[in-house]
Amino acid sequence: MLVDEYIYGVARIRALESTLLTDEDVKSLVEAKDYDSALQMLKDKGWGSNTPNESLNDIIEIEKNKTREVIDDIIKDKDDKKILIVEDEYHNLKTAIKKVYTDASVANKYVYVALDPNGVKDENDEHIKVIENITIKELEDIITNSEYEKLPEHMIHTARKASETLIKSGDGQLCDIIIDKQLLRMFRNIGRESTNSLIKDYTNIKVGMADIKIAIRSARAGKDSDFAFKAMIPCEYVNVNELERAVNDGYEAVIDYLKDIGHEDLALAAEKSISYFECVCDNKIIERIKSQKYETFTIGPVLAYSLARYNEIKTVKIILSCKENGFDEDFIKERARIMYA
Repeated sequence: MLVDEYIYGVARIRALESTLLTDEDVKSLVEAKDYDSALQMLKDKGWGSNTPNESLNDIIEIEKNKTREVIDDIIKDKDDKKILIVEDEYHNLKTAIKKVYTDASVANKYVYVALDPNGVKDENDEHIKVIENITIKELEDIITNSEYEKLPEHMIHTARKASETLIKSGDGQLCDIIIDKQLLRMFRNIGRESTNSLIKDYTNIKVGMADIKIAIRSARAGKDSDFAFKAMIPCEYVNVNELERAVNDGYEAVIDYLKDIGHEDLALAAEKSISYFECVCDNKIIERIKSQKYETFTIGPVLAYSLARYNEIKTVKIILSCKENGFDEDFIKERARIMYA
């Protein structure tokens, strides 16, 4: 983006930031007496399309689409946008492989990374893109026919390896690990190649948090470091070799290691519950990007707003889903993220 485009984009983002949910808004949602009351609070805040009988899923999709439209309108360069869509693209790769090679229905749905300007008609709409300029049908044909060379270069080897692994072993978890590891590698590479401080910070903490989550989950499940090694990516945020050794020594060793390297908050959160631990990880990322509120001449504020929107959409979905399923207030509070606003 050119400097003039940054200025225009940031000016628009500053106006949009005033519509973001605050921590007080989230507190009100958590304390709402029931699901319907919480849903009405969202509608009063302008969420959804103000049409009757909108479900939570309808509203979530509408808000995601609003965010994508802002991103597409402000950020024209696909390289600048990559950090915001690469996770969805790898999710779509995973979805396509499982849809093609397993008999079971795929729980995960495709996430659209580019939409028909006139609105989504159905999954066969040629304007819906799920990986760069690849449609759902094209992606499934690529996987079915093993034409992996038609995928973006960074996906070719991963798609082939994940597909062959699923075909030979039927192990969906191992297929996920292969794809998730390449996604982390992409985040790390995007950060290393960028000159933008936000992108460097965000990708570094994103990969580091993922490595720590893998170590925690592996140790809790009694898995050895070989399993963790298959999933983790070396990064500047944490020493994965030391993490792997801690995994071998057991869950308490991982907790002690986190405390020793200055991540006592993560250690305490993990001891409380995995859900709370993941919440604290997300909160660390939001705290890290808040400095972009005071930037003007870079793409940082646009990216920060986008990440903030996805964070609040995720939080709203968690809170409302908990309300809908009758979980109590304390249970929901443990999962409510802090807001950028």
